[in-house]
Amino acid sequence: MIEREILNSDLDLFCLINNHPVHIASAGGYVPSIIMAEGYISDYTKILKALAKRWPVEDEIITNRELRYIIKYDENRENIHLILNTLFHNQTRELSDEELYNFYEEKIYAHSFIEMARLGFLSYDKTNLGLPEDDAFHLVARPCLFNSLIARIFCITMRVPRFYVKNFNVGQHLILNSLSHNIYSYR
Repeated sequence: MIEREILNSDLDLFCLINNHPVHIASAGGYVPSIIMAEGYISDYTKILKALAKRWPVEDEIITNRELRYIIKYDENRENIHLILNTLFHNQTRELSDEELYNFYEEKIYAHSFIEMARLGFLSYDKTNLGLPEDDAFHLVARPCLFNSLIARIFCITMRVPRFYVKNFNVGQHLILNSLSHNIYSYR
């Protein structure tokens, strides 16, 4: 894949970090070349759907409690309300601000990340959209119990890249350094 395609695409990438299956949405940014080369699986949806038919998905998902702040919801509230009212033909007008935020998070912003978490992945998104060289990513959703075999089987079968990150805790932010090809975590 050439650089222009990478920067114009929101790619779904996969890897293992300390044996945790991880899904990363690139949001048009740079990522370490090893993840790009070995963690990009073009037909992943077919494979995951087939696995989900065979093994159960996670029932309980945890979304990041800091999402409202990370995605700058309060700063963009008026635009988001306008978009939601347009998309849903003013059906969201009667919702309180908190209900509207929850609707936006669950149905619009975090929907695909929640689906990945149900399959057993820690699911990350790029924090600073529009800055391709910025390498910060935040956790959007994760499984509560990590019981699903789907993500583990997928990662092993597809031979996604593996990383060991010192002091990694589930829920931390990630730095995917495309120059050093390292991954770091921070709170």
